[in-house]
Amino acid sequence: MKRCVVLGPIIFWTGAASALTPDQWQYRQSIDVPATGLVRINLPLETSNIARPDLSDLRIIDSNEKEIPFLIDQPVPRQESSVLAKDFRPEITSAETRLLITTDADLTIAGIMLETPASANFIKAARVEGSNDQKDWRTLTSGAPLFRMGNGATNLRVAFPEGRWQFLRVVVDDNRTPPIPWTNARLIVAGSRAPTEPVSVTIKSRDENPGMTRLGIDLGAANLRMASIRIGTSEPVFTRTVKVAAPELSAQNLQEETLSSEVLYRVDLNGKVEARLDLPIDKQIFGRELVLLIDNGDSPPLLVSEVRADRRITRLIFFAATP
Repeated sequence: MKRCVVLGPIIFWTGAASALTPDQWQYRQSIDVPATGLVRINLPLETSNIARPDLSDLRIIDSNEKEIPFLIDQPVPRQESSVLAKDFRPEITSAETRLLITTDADLTIAGIMLETPASANFIKAARVEGSNDQKDWRTLTSGAPLFRMGNGATNLRVAFPEGRWQFLRVVVDDNRTPPIPWTNARLIVAGSRAPTEPVSVTIKSRDENPGMTRLGIDLGAANLRMASIRIGTSEPVFTRTVKVAAPELSAQNLQEETLSSEVLYRVDLNGKVEARLDLPIDKQIFGRELVLLIDNGDSPPLLVSEVRADRRITRLIFFAATP
């Protein structure tokens, strides 16, 4: 088994970084290479924490103290997009509203976003079906929550497994509340995924203010390419607007940059519990702290028992020659 060393200086040096000899680098980290040939390793959390954000100060040397060229691979997902439906036809019956949507058959669709001018509060369950001939329909999801709450929390999006459908049919349950007008729909065009791995994070502080809970989150390292963050709570039913922010120093003032804002919820629809507890981030965090801002409105503070997070993987790719 070969052994290589990852070097990362954070000291000032008057010459180019490549002019440093191995014993002049402040940080060294050994990595075991199981065999010769092309090697791929995930960049360790400890290395991300001490290296420059762009990894320009990173070097790899072999057991003979010889520098090895390497490639930095940072897979990124292709973001979702949305387009207006080609045709939208609502139909109200005695106990449900049916929405017939014509799509572009060439699109891979992962969900829909409905539009309504209704300002009143409501919560409804929806079923989505897909078809390519309007004869054979396949259920894509059922019991999906659609709601608008008094605290401003709103969810008009329904996600379902990716697929290509010429027609979609949304069936909104009006059994418990009067029907509301639906005016159009946007199709969520599927993106692509990129690999992630979990990051151990901790809640370092909790501040309660009228209508707002503020959680300080320690990521354990700096310069991480964060993918998402997820809260854990035992609350059986709730809706909250939650923001993720990163502290930053600007003109000697500490400010917070909002990275993501989503409506998180756990609702009970006819005995079926539906929940969304995660917030996408997909940004590099140069510090090691994040802030969660939970808008409680007139409700009691949301009890958050834990926070979990995932980061995007950074790989180092190099060729390990025969010793």
